[in-house]
Amino acid sequence: QDTDNYSRFDLGKNISVNSQSVSQEKRTGQYSISASYLTQSTNILLNNCIIISRWYDVEHDIYYSLSRLPKNSYSFQNKITY
Repeated sequence: QDTDNYSRFDLGKNISVNSQSVSQEKRTGQYSISASYLTQSTNILLNNCIIISRWYDVEHDIYYSLSRLPKNSYSFQNKITY
């Protein structure tokens, strides 16, 4: 199920994605510390999205799902504010 959800999320990202990135760096004479944080989100409703294939990669121990969405079968949701 997780791979199915990731497949749908990736499909939605191909249509519309919101990205935020924050980077921070601290330097002294002896060391440097850097951190970065990236988020991606999409707020889209996929209609009639189906999983057309699933497979397992034995060599890498990874499951995959492939989803398909009919053309123009999506709508944008209202923006959620926190």
